[in-house]
Amino acid sequence: MSTARTLRLAHIDPQRCIGCTRCIDACPFDAIIGAPQRMHTVVAASCIGCALCLPPCPVDCIALVEAQPPAPLTRAQAIEARARRERRRERLAREAAAPVELDRTERLAAALRRAQQRHAGAARTAGANER
Repeated sequence: MSTARTLRLAHIDPQRCIGCTRCIDACPFDAIIGAPQRMHTVVAASCIGCALCLPPCPVDCIALVEAQPPAPLTRAQAIEARARRERRRERLAREAAAPVELDRTERLAAALRRAQQRHAGAARTAGANER
């Protein structure tokens, strides 16, 4: 006797979604995409129906619906979901450890310095090759 359950996926009601991004922050599988103040959507291929996005939603616009066609979560899908969750953890750790975002002027100045360094290195290499 199989204990496999039919896969259920999160579905966001576009008429009720307010774009708060709480579901995006709650999803450990990066299965929800969207921008602040815009309607969000679920990437069905990435959702495993864990329901962790349901409680944070302030307008209850997320529901779990049966996957179409109905099928259990496969071993391959579970392995991919674990890998996606781990990549998300790594990304969030990198973002937390990243220095404070530079303002536009500082970013442009840093890019200019890098370009000047590359140009100077290329000029030295070209001069050495002429000898």
